[in-house]
Amino acid sequence: MKLAVAAIVIFSTSATLVSGHSGGLRQMMQTCPLNEVYKTCASSCPETCDNYGQPIRCNKRCAPAGCFCEEGYVREDDTPGSACILPTNCPLTTCAANEVYQTCGTACPATCSTKDAIRPCIAMCVQGCFCEDGYVRDDDTDACVRSEDCPAEQTTTTTTTTTMATTTTTTSSTGSD
Repeated sequence: MKLAVAAIVIFSTSATLVSGHSGGLRQMMQTCPLNEVYKTCASSCPETCDNYGQPIRCNKRCAPAGCFCEEGYVREDDTPGSACILPTNCPLTTCAANEVYQTCGTACPATCSTKDAIRPCIAMCVQGCFCEDGYVRDDDTDACVRSEDCPAEQTTTTTTTTTMATTTTTTSSTGSD
């Protein structure tokens, strides 16, 4: 009986040494999918194929303990539990006609309604499909069209006519002298 107790104490102590705290037994028994490791504190905003290589703004300190991608791997997408893959295995993004994929495009792409406007824009990289040079996004169809092929702007002209009414009052007196 003493031998069995000693074995449990040694196993428990080993689990504590591996993890650095007494919850190590639970951690050692946690199994993670391929290319993932168990962590007690990891980024709440992990890298995915969609945001790989871009600066990630994240205000949260630690995500709850669990399985996270090993160093050098990214989540295939934002779906919880999606596979951890090498960035080189991320699916290629295909874009529509007159579009090109960019890893760092503008946060404020030109559209038919904004092509000639001076507008403030936040300086931030956005990954995705963007209109090729000489093209802008059609507000109605979401397709990239040549700037000169944008639908004519519909403008409403309102004319206000003010009419002043003039009233003339005539008084007459009839009297007997």
